[in-house]
Amino acid sequence: MRMRKKRNLESRLEDCMDITVTSPKELRGSWIERLYPDANSLNVEIGCGKGRFITETAKRNSDKLYIAIEREKSAIVTAMETAIRDGIENLFFIVVDAAELCEIFGYGEVDELYINFCDPWTSNKHAKRRLTHRNFLSLYQHILKPAGHLFLKTDNKDLFSFSIAEMTDFGLKLRGITEDLHSAGIPNIMTEYEEKFSSQGITICRVEAMFPEVKAAPLLLKEEKRVLYTTLGEFGREKLRFILPHEHIFAETGDAPDYAYRDADKDEVLNAVKGYIEEIKQKGVDCIAEPTPQGTGRRSDIVEYVSQTLNIPIILATGYYREPWVSEEIKTLSRDAIARNMINEITKEITGTSTKAGFIKVGVSNDGITECEEKIFKAACRASKVTGAAIASHTFRGKDMVRQLEMIIAFRVSPSRLIWVHASREEDTAYHLELAEAGCYLEFDTMWNEEQEKVCALNIKKLIDAGHLSRILISGDRGWYNPRFENGGEFRSFAYIPDKFIPRLKEAGVTQDEINRIFYENPFEAYAR
Repeated sequence: MRMRKKRNLESRLEDCMDITVTSPKELRGSWIERLYPDANSLNVEIGCGKGRFITETAKRNSDKLYIAIEREKSAIVTAMETAIRDGIENLFFIVVDAAELCEIFGYGEVDELYINFCDPWTSNKHAKRRLTHRNFLSLYQHILKPAGHLFLKTDNKDLFSFSIAEMTDFGLKLRGITEDLHSAGIPNIMTEYEEKFSSQGITICRVEAMFPEVKAAPLLLKEEKRVLYTTLGEFGREKLRFILPHEHIFAETGDAPDYAYRDADKDEVLNAVKGYIEEIKQKGVDCIAEPTPQGTGRRSDIVEYVSQTLNIPIILATGYYREPWVSEEIKTLSRDAIARNMINEITKEITGTSTKAGFIKVGVSNDGITECEEKIFKAACRASKVTGAAIASHTFRGKDMVRQLEMIIAFRVSPSRLIWVHASREEDTAYHLELAEAGCYLEFDTMWNEEQEKVCALNIKKLIDAGHLSRILISGDRGWYNPRFENGGEFRSFAYIPDKFIPRLKEAGVTQDEINRIFYENPFEAYAR
């Protein structure tokens, strides 16, 4: 039965983004680690409807992680609102079809599956669509642990008979078989449908099926590839090589907002930066991450125009800079409202462009994180948790970065989603080691003189020797067209890295293979999702 569309459905769904997983394939194999590390099992309901069963089950079992799957938004939004109202922290939701289970959950990752009152597909020609058909049982066997359990409840006796036959032929052990659940003395949490049918005198069928203790070989699945979201579309690892993870095309910087960026001319910007882009393309650079956030004159539309005209993919950022460059509007917005803004730009597109944001950029004041900056960072954590996007944080001091690490862990987001921008500004290399060991990326940039170059190169070599090659990012933090000045002011060439700093790395003993890893693989791993 098709549900009637609910009023204000999209806005209600947005209010529930904190418990919605919009990129579930990125959590495959790490659901408990990413969402609820204290859980001792992962349990999934297929077709949660309005959520009475799954919300009550999750409330009674706070030591377990529950995932509710439902393809009807009009139904799942009610379940989400109930979970939020009741403060249920161990329950998350996915709007997806059950056919995608093996792309969402890893081999042997799930402990229990629940199927309650699924569509019986009464016509035999539609038998393969039934969630208990052997084709679906194969999917369940792939994601369930050895001896994993499947629980089925239905009011349809024909579907129940079909399911018992399919499960038996599939080699499952069945127990608790009943065609009158409410008279069988079996512990039970009712669903909305179940209560309705029972009130009409309809008996409920129920069975518990246990899969073999020795798991079958995993299904051959199409490999899920992570991609970079750029101004020229999505790119897999094989399409890009040399990536500079922090360079600016356009930014308005200064001691106070001047708003000159609003009137910038895209062709003037193009003419000013064209030569610099062509120069680095000739030196092998084929992608740039442009980290200008709101608050520093972000003009993503102009950057997209430059990118598409000069045929170089650029990764754009969502997010908000540090104080005093945070607008009064953002200061008054709630954490959740800021997170929704970020999520929209990551999952849809940045206003005025056709490009999804590729990562989140935030900032911390040089003398410590402020209350407003902490609110923005927590919003970024929420957005990262929902979308899988990386958070690049402008931070000078190591102790402020440790504080952000604590916050991202509290939000149950992997530290691998956190990039310490300007790690080179911290002289105490103990912080470098601490953050790298935790799994964060460290970006070395802004080397303005020969002495700074030497120190950075040696610190990078120390990290490599300590086994943290995979955590290192290097870029110039150069450019950029500043609309406050005639012709954009002084532009610092992007070629600094290939021309000057890579030779400095070699002088410090960094090998070519290690350099390739830093520029060819690490930026992709840091920003892809």
